[in-house]
Amino acid sequence: MTENKALQLGYESNGLKVLSPIIPWFAEKIFLEVAIRFPDKFLCSASDFSLHLGKSFSIPGNHLHINDAAGHKAGKVEFQLDNLSKESKAKIYFKKKLISEIEIPFLTKEAFLASVEVHSPALHCNFDSQIVSCQSFFMAGCKGVSVSAMLSSKYGVGFLSNLNASLSIDVGSGIPATMVAKISNIESSKAFIPIVFPLGSLPKKIGNMKFSFLLEGIKIGSMICQGITANSFSKMIVVGKQSFVVWKKNGELEFVDELPQLDPEVRFGPTFWVGTKVDGLAGFADIKIQGYLHGSHQPLCFWEGKVLATSAPALIAPVNLGPESFKEISYFEVLSGKNSIAIIKLGSKPTVQFTAEGTIASTEVFASTANVSVQDVFKKLRQFSSSN
Repeated sequence: MTENKALQLGYESNGLKVLSPIIPWFAEKIFLEVAIRFPDKFLCSASDFSLHLGKSFSIPGNHLHINDAAGHKAGKVEFQLDNLSKESKAKIYFKKKLISEIEIPFLTKEAFLASVEVHSPALHCNFDSQIVSCQSFFMAGCKGVSVSAMLSSKYGVGFLSNLNASLSIDVGSGIPATMVAKISNIESSKAFIPIVFPLGSLPKKIGNMKFSFLLEGIKIGSMICQGITANSFSKMIVVGKQSFVVWKKNGELEFVDELPQLDPEVRFGPTFWVGTKVDGLAGFADIKIQGYLHGSHQPLCFWEGKVLATSAPALIAPVNLGPESFKEISYFEVLSGKNSIAIIKLGSKPTVQFTAEGTIASTEVFASTANVSVQDVFKKLRQFSSSN
């Protein structure tokens, strides 16, 4: 007398045997294992068991495993059948006695594709070995880009390894370019799986570009990125905070918002937190720091260079001056391209210029993104000091 204890369902594909509660379209074989127990000295064979699909289709047991236990025997019988094309109900018999019934769920490729969702799509730009995620960009100085996203499915991510993924890039003219990527290193236990398309470079186009993620040629998600002009980018650069840094004789650094006087043998310089006023925007900004002497309207250029500007501010403090300059300079001005974006005066509280759009870059702009430690700030300042 046999008794059903448990069922295990799975499939075989490419020589691998996988336990799964649902059978996918690419399975080569289906296996079903039924745990059984029966009295000691009870004799039976795998052929005494049969699996029935419908009224006429019957499959005998493929293999019987038996283990002796105290007062009874335990084991499992295995059935193997070709893959199905739809969900089916199986009945398992020992000779003519029904011992179990099971639904065999079947997953079509179309149903799985419809279940896949795209999360956190992003464009990654390489600016001088610094990888920045963005959605809008000024491409000058970018040395390579890639597009990535996270994929998920209510059926799990394991089945993704059997699909072809591709990325379509539509720049608004001509035929969209398509790139194929291999989804590898899939861990079925993970809820999400990343997919990355290394592009090398983007078309040199200003305006919107649409990136569409495809599986087996079917669109499962998209995002829109924007390339902007140098003039537009320079107008989107802001200074979120400014102050003075004082290098003391003992090597200590001190930040002050006002600098009404300076001790002898102490050096100083202005510091600025430079970023973009648009979230998801990145690029190299042309920044100039210039100063004005008392009574003069002719600026003196103290530093000029490129700064990687993103919605997370970057500290710049490249100017390191002595006490004699303190007596001569009235104020410092920061320019993005030809646009004045901030002024800081010696001996008074710092002020911020209005932008061309009539907005003010207040310190609150960066309050939630400036996650920079004091140690990192000091390290950065010492780098600027040593370069001068």
